[in-house]
Amino acid sequence: MENARLLLNGEGMLWFERFDHESEILGLLLDGDQKMPYLWGFGNRPSPVRSLLTGYLALKLGQNQLAVTELENAAAHTGFDGIRAAIAEDIKKAKASFSSRGS
Repeated sequence: MENARLLLNGEGMLWFERFDHESEILGLLLDGDQKMPYLWGFGNRPSPVRSLLTGYLALKLGQNQLAVTELENAAAHTGFDGIRAAIAEDIKKAKASFSSRGS
């Protein structure tokens, strides 16, 4: 048990530190690859799951044009039929935001 605790407190926590900053996560979603078994679950490009995650993180970071592109990509897939209306509403808000600022 002590070895497991030491490993988690050392290497384990270092692994999680890469996700301390949202901009780093966005960079990973935009440019990174899934590396089985170390980093997976967000899909390879052009995964609709990856587009959805990228779109909502971009929206949170105020990168509305990127958010619109990624959310539109996600919404085009049938896997999100149950949340399509919510995605469409968020796309509409993001478009209004960058249209009103001229960005």
